[in-house]
Amino acid sequence: MSSLLAPRSPFTRLGPIATFLPLLLVAILVCLPVASLAKDGTDAEYRAAVKKLLVVQKTPQSVADQVTFSIAQQTLGSLAASGYTITETMQSIVFDQAKKSFGDRLSDVDTLAELYAPIYADNYSKEELLQLIAFWESPVGAKTIDVMPEMTKASFAVLDEASSAHLDEFQKAVDARFEEAMIILAP
Repeated sequence: MSSLLAPRSPFTRLGPIATFLPLLLVAILVCLPVASLAKDGTDAEYRAAVKKLLVVQKTPQSVADQVTFSIAQQTLGSLAASGYTITETMQSIVFDQAKKSFGDRLSDVDTLAELYAPIYADNYSKEELLQLIAFWESPVGAKTIDVMPEMTKASFAVLDEASSAHLDEFQKAVDARFEEAMIILAP
């Protein structure tokens, strides 16, 4: 009767664990790719591509500067709105602390890659991300990165100039609408 049974597996010498060992190995092999996925569903390769894109675009320092400036401006604006006179010392302290609390942390490319990976994953496949990297590494992409800050500054200057010609008209319209709505601004 024993000749009708399947040959004994070498795992049978392991005892009760022998039944679960093949299943455990299959589970490990199936779960390994999933284990390399972040909570956002991006894998290590995708996050590395996001990191490379951020480096190529010189994003970390730009983001750090923008966040530092924004946080400092909000803080100083709140102080000014509360009636405080903002001194140069106060500005220096607020900007310095914003840089320490936010800018330094957000200038770290690994931190940014982890934060940005889910955003990119919602919009770009890995192949598209690699195409973006190729563009930004191209001569025209590199030039764009280099000239964009100055172009942005010039664009805002032109827009500011074009807008300022209409500020009086805008203020009169707002005042008229406030009056219609019976909103009285106290000095």
